Amino acid sequence: DFAVIGEGEETIIALAECIEKKGNFNNISNIAFWKDNKPVYTKIEYTKKNIDDLPFPDYSPFDYDIFLEHLNQLDHNFYAHSRNYPRVMPVTLGRSCPFECTFCCHTIGPKYRERSVVNAIKEIAYFYKKDYDKSWQDVHKAEALGCKFNANFLESLKKASGREK
Repeated sequence: DFAVIGEGEETIIALAECIEKKGNFNNISNIAFWKDNKPVYTKIEYTKKNIDDLPFPDYSPFDYDIFLEHLNQLDHNFYAHSRNYPRVMPVTLGRSCPFECTFCCHTIGPKYRERSVVNAIKEIAYFYKKDYDKSWQDVHKAEALGCKFNANFLESLKKASGREK
């Protein structure tokens, strides 16, 4: 069993390759695993990668419709919603958090990074065309990111949806 710590896009690939080649897990940053009944934590490294450069999530290996159905049932989880339709598609607008609340677990890495409005709109359009959903939820709470980002995002979303007045 392994745990990936922090951002996992690169770590999970390195881990899969290491497992396949029967390599040394200690050489992979950002993982935890058990060895001799003791937890092992490897070096933690945070990427400075522009998150606009990351590909959009690929949900094709999963039955994503089932996930979305459960996401909208009141009795299933924290992000539940009160109606079955429209289903809500999670979208990440940033990584980490611009605030440093001591009680919060949402700090992933030392520096907050947000996606560009253009990139976020492209992802929404991409999944909209795949007919995943018509309603979106920012996993990292856009309202906390500041008025400028929100205003640009909402205006761009109106344009993309054809609802601009």
